[in-house]
Amino acid sequence: MADFAGGYAGVGAALGMIAGLMLAGLPGAVAGTAVGAVAGWYFGKRAPPVQ
Repeated sequence: MADFAGGYAGVGAALGMIAGLMLAGLPGAVAGTAVGAVAGWYFGKRAPPVQ
């Protein structure tokens, strides 16, 4: 399950980086990466178990 949550965190970080870069340049990319990783990790932990 930890790997699955890590995958969500990676995807969230990538999406946050892209969105932050488009909205606010380099500082936005850094902030978006952090926020996206935390949000992705959280949703990964709440996801139902994969069988």
